[in-house]
Amino acid sequence: MNNKWLKRGGILLAILLVGFGAAVRYHQVNAATTETIRTMKIDRDQQVHFPGLDFSFSRLTARREHETYRVNATMTIQQTKPRRYGDRGPNRSFNENLRLVVPYSALAVAEITHLDGSPLQFSQLNNAKRNDFVLTFTVSAAQYEAGAGRPYILLMVPTVTGYTRVELPL
Repeated sequence: MNNKWLKRGGILLAILLVGFGAAVRYHQVNAATTETIRTMKIDRDQQVHFPGLDFSFSRLTARREHETYRVNATMTIQQTKPRRYGDRGPNRSFNENLRLVVPYSALAVAEITHLDGSPLQFSQLNNAKRNDFVLTFTVSAAQYEAGAGRPYILLMVPTVTGYTRVELPL
């Protein structure tokens, strides 16, 4: 009988210690967070300006093809300085923060090509010229139709104080 209560007490003590340790670690990790996330909703063909970054989306289409939905958009972007995409040091790989979001259902990553269909070479992003790309997102029809809201293209733009969620509804 004594041994049984001793085991139960030891297990309860271990659970309390793990819980306390997890709470302390949670507060350590989140204590220094000063980043803010601001949301900006945009329209098709609207020019968006950030320091060192200008872009717009045009020609949005969403078509069902058999068991998938294919969403295409044309993106015009000009980056004069690198940003902190993907929480890595300065880089110009905006695709790391670009998604198609189907609320409460799916996320899709873009396949990025030039207007002529040739694949994007990320070394081409190291110039300050204006670039035009075609973004192609593919999502299963079941996930697209199961979404609880209107799908949108999301680009998380790093700023000095955090991020700006740029949302373009389809």
